[in-house]
Amino acid sequence: MSKPVVLSSFKTGYQALKKSKSLTSS
Repeated sequence: MSKPVVLSSFKTGYQALKKSKSLTSS
């Protein structure tokens, strides 16, 4: 299992979610 890759992809997904969330709220 490549943990670093999973963590990095999770981080990217989280950032994208945050971005879209703030975009929708404003």
